[in-house]
Amino acid sequence: MRRLAFGAVVVATVAGLFLWQSNRAPDIASAEANVATLPLRTFALNLDPATMADTESRKVATAIYTGLIAVDQDGAVLPRIASHWQRRDARTWAFTVADGIRFTNGKPVTAQAIVASLCEAMQPSHLQAWSMASIEHADGPNGKVVCTGLQAPDARTVVVRESQPTPWLFDALAGIGGWVVDVAEPPGPYGTRAGTGPYVVANVRADDAVVLRGRADGAIKPGLAELRFRYLPDPGAAAQLFNNGKLDLLEIDSPQLAALVLTNGKPVQSNAILVKHRLDRVRMVAFNFAALSRKGIAPSSVHRFMDAYSAAISRPNMQARFGIVEPMFTAFPPVADAPRAKTLTGPFRTVPGATPNLTLLVENDPFSDMVGAVLPNQVGTVAIKYQAIDKGLLISRLLKKDYDMAVLRLEA
Repeated sequence: MRRLAFGAVVVATVAGLFLWQSNRAPDIASAEANVATLPLRTFALNLDPATMADTESRKVATAIYTGLIAVDQDGAVLPRIASHWQRRDARTWAFTVADGIRFTNGKPVTAQAIVASLCEAMQPSHLQAWSMASIEHADGPNGKVVCTGLQAPDARTVVVRESQPTPWLFDALAGIGGWVVDVAEPPGPYGTRAGTGPYVVANVRADDAVVLRGRADGAIKPGLAELRFRYLPDPGAAAQLFNNGKLDLLEIDSPQLAALVLTNGKPVQSNAILVKHRLDRVRMVAFNFAALSRKGIAPSSVHRFMDAYSAAISRPNMQARFGIVEPMFTAFPPVADAPRAKTLTGPFRTVPGATPNLTLLVENDPFSDMVGAVLPNQVGTVAIKYQAIDKGLLISRLLKKDYDMAVLRLEA
């Protein structure tokens, strides 16, 4: 088996991972070797897209659900339930449903069922309703939403119309809110809904394991015959199983965990590889322009400031410090021109008689500690202070606008 170690942080999802493998995998009925074992750090399992809020449940869910389309990490739009689509006008898209797709309960997936699912995701009670808000709708009785922007003129056509054209409609349709489920049936155990993904839940052993079985009539073909998710709350135990070949994926999100499975930047086991993306959480950066201005920093300088920081946290810099290959995503996109941090001159206005001092607030977690260890103490004429604090305190300071800059992790 090919084993994967993730250099963690912001979605190759589990389903995406095994699409990556699908071009290399044999027929799904061929052998026991065509099984992957993956870790779960928590077992608060909730597989209902309407109420799912944790990333561990999403690892399982991304293998059993999908939507009309998918958007990969490079922004390319890929067919899923829809075989193709076309833009009718600036606000309207028409999606053609592919033949032969069935829900995991055996029912055929029709345009009418898709519209019903998307309309349920637009209701205020759905956790992902915010992501679908650009689709045209009206207020209905009892706090419900009337989905005026969703139509199914025939069994194979879904029309989606926005109130105003937005650049994120396809991302919304590819996300949890766009996952198509059979809303005619109530959720089953652990909130499981009849979905359209490549796998179906075969067995759940509480606080132990979740087993998914590949199926042939989903929106995409499974890359493996079976996925097994093992509950492994102890990262050290997971690392040991990974090194012994009993676990096929490991998320590396601390120097200590990296040390257990890496030597001089190379995997200990020759059949393990590093994958550079993990998209189950996103880190966003916030700038307090009022505070920056009071300290003599013009808002127009912020972009150069971000460039300087992304250069300081470059992958080669991280690799030289920790020996991790393609380690992690940061709050800023990596830039190839690493020397820019050294050559940055004069992007900040100085306050007479004072040296600007900025504080970067981050969450108190291993990844933030790792990033903080390689941040420069000064950029241009500005001294930088790195401060890791509890997430609750970080949110409080954001709300009070008591910060210069802050990096916040968003659970997806």
